[in-house]
Amino acid sequence: MQTYVEAIEGHLRARRGVDHILSPRDFALARAWHQAGVPLATVLVGMDRAFEAGTNVTSLAFCRRWVEEDGPAVVEHTHRLLEPEDQEFGPWDDPSCVSDTLIAVLAELGKRYLPWVSRACVDGVADVVFANGTCVRVCATDFLRDARATLLARYVEHRSERVDAVLEQARILPFFADHIGLAGSIPDVREPPRPALNRPFPPAEG
Repeated sequence: MQTYVEAIEGHLRARRGVDHILSPRDFALARAWHQAGVPLATVLVGMDRAFEAGTNVTSLAFCRRWVEEDGPAVVEHTHRLLEPEDQEFGPWDDPSCVSDTLIAVLAELGKRYLPWVSRACVDGVADVVFANGTCVRVCATDFLRDARATLLARYVEHRSERVDAVLEQARILPFFADHIGLAGSIPDVREPPRPALNRPFPPAEG
């Protein structure tokens, strides 16, 4: 609870540019969200939305509408994830059983992520162009290359006509099938991740 409140106070302080301590009313509101299971990230996003709406935010209460628009759905989803699995689903790799939602998510990967990752891992650098026209040149790091190699290794391990059919349906099959030569090995899950490989970006020696 203390960490939750301190994070909220710190976010308000950063957004307002002045020191800020929650009033008793705001503290009670934060405690209610915490007890209801509203994730801290949902609160911070709601606060950002309040500021972006041009609201004169002087307390946490001003952000309540935005936080509570998303809070209940997030809490419901989180609780659902914690419930015992009591449902039966079709084969995960059967194209006829794959939901439209999953296909849509995979298709978004093909638009937003896979193109520049594939190019960066092959050419060493890729341009990422955002919707507003901003272009950012991204250099491949050891971390990115390893992650890409592991993803391809898992694809190779599970590759079948059915898997390829799902990827083809999402129009992302070439990002996998055309790059199997870059597949690495599947790492031992007992080894901890090494995020330091992604800092700085790119590595000084890259």
